[in-house]
Amino acid sequence: MGDTPSKENSQQVYTEDLPTQLVSDSGCRLWYRHSGEDEIDKMPYIPESQLTTVEDYNTIIRSIHPYQITHLYAQINQEMLPLDFLCPNAIRIKLVGNRQTSYPLDCLGSLRKLKKIGIRGFNMSKGLPDVICSLSSLTKLLLASCQLRDLPERFKALSNLQILQIFEANFANGLPEAISELSMLKQLVLVQCNLRDIPMSLSKLQHLEKLEISLNKFTHLPKVIYKLNNLNELDFSSNKELRQMEPDLLTLNNLNQLNCVGCELLKLPPYFVCQQGLPAIRKCFLKQNKVFFLLLKLSEMR
Repeated sequence: MGDTPSKENSQQVYTEDLPTQLVSDSGCRLWYRHSGEDEIDKMPYIPESQLTTVEDYNTIIRSIHPYQITHLYAQINQEMLPLDFLCPNAIRIKLVGNRQTSYPLDCLGSLRKLKKIGIRGFNMSKGLPDVICSLSSLTKLLLASCQLRDLPERFKALSNLQILQIFEANFANGLPEAISELSMLKQLVLVQCNLRDIPMSLSKLQHLEKLEISLNKFTHLPKVIYKLNNLNELDFSSNKELRQMEPDLLTLNNLNQLNCVGCELLKLPPYFVCQQGLPAIRKCFLKQNKVFFLLLKLSEMR
């Protein structure tokens, strides 16, 4: 947080009539940066030692006046932060709950400049809060340990989303179709989501460059993956029931990173081949194709 270097044209926060909602006895722990500090490309790792326990949010606003919070990391305890007052011009936020946290997130609806948000440990077992689907300016969304079971159709309204990361969900009934409508997605991470397959509709995501589907329950690599022609990075590690990939993997010409560590039941290609990396996997499939076409030619000669 540090000193506040001067910066022209920063938006002012008037502190004469701060609302009483900014006084808290929850002892939330925060880290933040403001518009008077140098810009950063991404949220850094925040060690516990850099978190500040806050009991009066007025103190923060007064201390950084005339600047405004742009980046916020918050551990939520007994109540939700008044984000609409504390950081109305935030561009990046991370909220961490305790897995049982279920406070309303309506205050997010006022953050019209918000580009990236991560939410971890909030109980969303009854459904994704409507307000998240209204954050049309979002380019990155992370939802981790939120007990998600589905996503609503209106989730597709996040049309500017380029990175979607979901950890520890329960999509046993299938991947929500709304994800397939996010046409601008470049990175899709679905880790430990209880997935057994991925619908062919995901082939609509022709801008997708990275797909991570580790720690799921696939027995075969979903066929839709072979339709993602722009895919550069594929990670399906620790799918302990996975037994087979298809030679169609050879059609993914842009693929240059593949991680299948922990898929020890793989028979095609054999796991020992997969351990040698993508070039060895491609070589194995090419050899298999040559044998197949040779046998086909011999059968035609009979």
